[in-house]
Amino acid sequence: MTYPYAVYWPLAGAFRTEKEQNRRFDYFLWMDDDVLFNKDDVMALLKASQVNDAPFVAALPYDRNGPKSPSIVEKVDGQPFKWVKAPKSGSYPVAMTGFVLCLFRREIFDVVPEPWFGVCAPAKGFSGVAPDWWWSIQMSKVDIQPWVCCDTNVRHLGTNGIADRKSSELFFDTHDVAALGELQDRTLYTSQNTGAIMTKPPTYSDGRGEYEQGSNIQ
Repeated sequence: MTYPYAVYWPLAGAFRTEKEQNRRFDYFLWMDDDVLFNKDDVMALLKASQVNDAPFVAALPYDRNGPKSPSIVEKVDGQPFKWVKAPKSGSYPVAMTGFVLCLFRREIFDVVPEPWFGVCAPAKGFSGVAPDWWWSIQMSKVDIQPWVCCDTNVRHLGTNGIADRKSSELFFDTHDVAALGELQDRTLYTSQNTGAIMTKPPTYSDGRGEYEQGSNIQ
């Protein structure tokens, strides 16, 4: 089942079960169908949610194609930066994160505006289907930040092999920064907030209105 219906289908089932059993679920765990993980990853998400009082936590996601960099955008002084090398451990509030494996607390669905997992307008080089980015934007509208847990080791199955911390950092350590893909600026920066190594993400001006020029990434 394609996005965004893939996420809605099991969530709708959870809401239906709530009505049938007259009780609310505590958490909703989502995993993409092209990832490998284990119970330790799930427990790390649960711990991160509880310790940080975070209603939404994603396992550290890696782009399945290209340089396989972390699928994370962090805001610094109001400007978006894309992670290219993640912190070794810890959990951090970020601006946007890919799904891959993520944990939602039940109450977040009571405050985040719908559509939760909408379909973005298409832009150059993209299909336009981005439920994870869309969800991050919807959370920002009610001042909820996504969190990412770097104490996970989820493996994302890509077209050129597995994307995980090992393969991503191997690419980063053995390639020139010019190989990092279509980025606005290949200068590397170190985040004072998280310790991640990052660079400026691409900008769009042809369809993704909420992303245009990178100015509205919350």
